[in-house]
Amino acid sequence: MQQPKPRVGFIGTGVMGAPMAGHLLRAGYPLTVFNRTRAKAEPLVRLGARFAGPADIAAECDVIITMVGFPEDVEQLYFGRDGLIERAAPGSFLIDATTSSPELAVRIHEAAKRRGVRAMDAPVSGGDVGARNATLSIMVGADPDDFDAVLPILRVMGATVERQGGPGAGQHAKMSNQIAIASGLLVSARRSPTRRKPASIRRSCWPASVRARPAAGPSRTSGRASSAVISRPASTSSISSRTCASPSHPRSGSAF
Repeated sequence: MQQPKPRVGFIGTGVMGAPMAGHLLRAGYPLTVFNRTRAKAEPLVRLGARFAGPADIAAECDVIITMVGFPEDVEQLYFGRDGLIERAAPGSFLIDATTSSPELAVRIHEAAKRRGVRAMDAPVSGGDVGARNATLSIMVGADPDDFDAVLPILRVMGATVERQGGPGAGQHAKMSNQIAIASGLLVSARRSPTRRKPASIRRSCWPASVRARPAAGPSRTSGRASSAVISRPASTSSISSRTCASPSHPRSGSAF
């Protein structure tokens, strides 16, 4: 006789969480969801999910997955009044898919373990497209037995699911992934043949006193001196083109 699927709770049904939860629902998992803006969870409710608060989800579900905004949201959700660790039933699993901090992931694991709850960090990579297509890369920090127990659930949402090590290792892997992506973008930008800005944009980065400096010679069109002509300063070594304004990113300060 086939064992019933575990009851799954999903907290945070935004751009990433909603499609991830939808895959679980379509795979036949009994699903309870929560989002601070309830309207964002309504499509899942119409598909058969139940809506409940975080405390009820923790008390009723076998596996609780969280995908919220920032580390402070994670801390409040897990450690706050009626938080997940306090309300979760012994033997249940807490999986935080938020991109958070390794230190917080370890704190959650240790606090949960003292209450007989198994917690892990499982940040994802692949963006909203990966979430919709169930092709996410999921980097898990967990004890080996806990990872094996929830692996079938994680595979519903991601194409690549790897245990990176113990608690906090998933967040470390996600940090490394982000650094690698940023480094690649920086290298591509530096090698790009279009990296040098047009002269008109470069001149817009000069100080106002330089841009307004009258031309030393006569105007090409009238033969008279004109203050509208912009002369290049003797030295622009102290002006970084990487912090120049561009038409689409005014004063962005971006190095890319």
